[in-house]
Amino acid sequence: MLQPPAATPLADHPWNGVWLLGLTVLAAPLCEEFIFRGLIQGGLRRSLPAWQAIGIAAAIFAIMHPPASMLPVFVLGLCAGVAYERSGALLAPMLVHAAYNAAILAFQLSR
Repeated sequence: MLQPPAATPLADHPWNGVWLLGLTVLAAPLCEEFIFRGLIQGGLRRSLPAWQAIGIAAAIFAIMHPPASMLPVFVLGLCAGVAYERSGALLAPMLVHAAYNAAILAFQLSR
């Protein structure tokens, strides 16, 4: 009978770092900013002042993340919301989000 290969810790595989970097610095900012700034904040902005749309979208963004990270993610959402409002393009909040995620990942990997 065939046995599955022995499980190895995630850190042992050389591609795991590439996947982690790609997901946290590229995929998450692209997808999340499209949803939270493009769809939610953009939709709220049609009927609310900018500051309310930014705050509500940032709060929803924070609620969708783990409880321990809610406050910093709320601040990230505010910064991304302001970047979106000022630039009018999703690239600005995507870059803010990518920089935040890269800094958090670098901090975690340095420990």
